[in-house]
Amino acid sequence: MYNIYWFRNDLRLNDNTAFKKAAESSLPLACVYVLPEDFNNFGSQRKAFLVQSLTALEKNLKLINLKLYIQQEGIGDPLSKLDIAPQKIYATKSFNCLGIKEELQLAEKYDLELFSQGLLYDYSFLKDLPPVFTNFKNKAEKEFNRSPQVIEEAVSLSAASNYQLPIAEASSWVCGLGELRSNKDFYGGEDAAIERLNYYLWDSNHVETYKETRNGLLNFNDSSKLSPYLALGCISPRQIDSGLQNYEKDVCKNDSTYWLYYELLWRDYFKLLSLKFGEKLSKRSGIYDSDKKFEDDENAKEVFKKWRQGKTESHFVNANMLELLNTGWMSNRGRQNVASYLAKTLKIDWTWGASWFEKMLIDFDFESNWSNWAYVSGVGVDPRDRKFNVDLQAKRYDPDGKYQDKFLKK
Repeated sequence: MYNIYWFRNDLRLNDNTAFKKAAESSLPLACVYVLPEDFNNFGSQRKAFLVQSLTALEKNLKLINLKLYIQQEGIGDPLSKLDIAPQKIYATKSFNCLGIKEELQLAEKYDLELFSQGLLYDYSFLKDLPPVFTNFKNKAEKEFNRSPQVIEEAVSLSAASNYQLPIAEASSWVCGLGELRSNKDFYGGEDAAIERLNYYLWDSNHVETYKETRNGLLNFNDSSKLSPYLALGCISPRQIDSGLQNYEKDVCKNDSTYWLYYELLWRDYFKLLSLKFGEKLSKRSGIYDSDKKFEDDENAKEVFKKWRQGKTESHFVNANMLELLNTGWMSNRGRQNVASYLAKTLKIDWTWGASWFEKMLIDFDFESNWSNWAYVSGVGVDPRDRKFNVDLQAKRYDPDGKYQDKFLKK
């Protein structure tokens, strides 16, 4: 008899209640990661960051006598090759419709124990999710008053024994992939995530000016760059907030340190929004069945192709899209502008843009990506339905044109 731990977007050992529960069971444990069905269509940088994160996870699992197995056929039944079914599967609960569908499929065949983690707080006090973020933030801050939280420690050495599965181990699977083009500024994995957090807070004090610099386009440290690690769960939001609260206590507490916490609340809100609206989040009409019109004919496909390739009439939009193509990354300021340009200036189906981001971004997070796109496209939770003037935005955030020059001259 044995159990399985199903790694999802929780590729860490620290602050992972579900994994700790599985590893400390009396039964041998097999750790499995199921590749996304569209893995082969990922942009190179997104693919490389995931591979790096899985490699780092495999290394840390070996320290506690466990192996990591990679299931490549998709989630329909990740255990289809097994002769003996596990007694139980442990996993972290999903917040989106695709992940929930996976859970239901497995629960039909196996004893699946899901753990709700990956948010700052337990929001069970909310009877209904407020339709505007500000109301949600006010309720959350009133309820929790940002009290320190206990961070779950990693499993101790020799806590578990490995159960051998007849599928590929992560190391052999990675060897078969060949060389991947990665973003040299980001390296995946739990250790790299903790290193980045410590650098941004303690080693550099960059967090003290986060609110002023977060819209910067050229300087890597203008923003925390923690989102890729959050997206794959290499670090938890509670770990970030715990470090942030310690920093505020020992070094500095100001508008910038609060703003990083504020962004974590936005992340929670989008996950709860996805949980509430399910498939509607990624429908063209959005969460409230908007009647907005978006073009989707053959001409629209050509316009969309030019947007994707950075060949629109806007140099500012083009620079951002070329950055995405070349690095798998784009600033939040850039994302808002290119999304608004596609959906509200070009009036192209916004779901095409969201799907392109899903393919390319190293920090792709289903809930944040689709919620943000719906928000900017006027079919989400933005009560003002704003449209960005990309020319004015370029003058404000790239006044000397250095950012545009960097990517347009490639």
